[in-house]
Amino acid sequence: MLLLLSLLACGGDEPAGLQADARIVTDASGLRHIQAATERDLFYLQGYITARDRLWQMELLRRRAWGRRAEVLGEAYYSSDLQSRALGFGRWGELTAEAIVADPPIHRMLSAYADGVNQLIADVASGAQPEAPQLGILDGPIEPWRVEDTLAIEKLLTAGLSMRPDQDIILGLARTLLGQDLFTDLYQFAFLIGRTPPPTSGPPGPRGRPRRRPPWMAPPG
Repeated sequence: MLLLLSLLACGGDEPAGLQADARIVTDASGLRHIQAATERDLFYLQGYITARDRLWQMELLRRRAWGRRAEVLGEAYYSSDLQSRALGFGRWGELTAEAIVADPPIHRMLSAYADGVNQLIADVASGAQPEAPQLGILDGPIEPWRVEDTLAIEKLLTAGLSMRPDQDIILGLARTLLGQDLFTDLYQFAFLIGRTPPPTSGPPGPRGRPRRRPPWMAPPG
């Protein structure tokens, strides 16, 4: 009962664009709760309140995924931008966005989320919602949010789960392009000319030391 009273006391702040009854309520601890009659409005409001609280962070993540941070943050981010573009987080986001059209529930969810973010962007532009001070460094209005942006960030964050995502992706691409045998020979040769510690498992290599064949290098079958 106390929780219900606290929710009612804090009230809601629903944006335009809802298709049915829905509201955002904030409890006494400052936690927001979404009450929606439809799944579409649920994800719409999720996008709206996330952008209301974190639009600047979302914009930074989007620019990092697409390799565009140097546009607003300067030369120090050139190298990071080049890496993001080389790894293709944005392109992978586009490809996934095209693929999920065949999965209507997921496509509707991500589209509703993007619509909610864009409603917040529109409210900021109209003055209905305050603008984060950091957004002032952008050259012009913030760009509309797309499903591809959400998915590009998902690719970026997924890559970050690895201790060395850039190396893993590049080695995987090299293996695909060169074929298993040539890739393995070149990979082992790198130990002879570089400072990488020698492998510690597998059959003998050129110096009599054991070859290392990580699981992801193992031949199919």
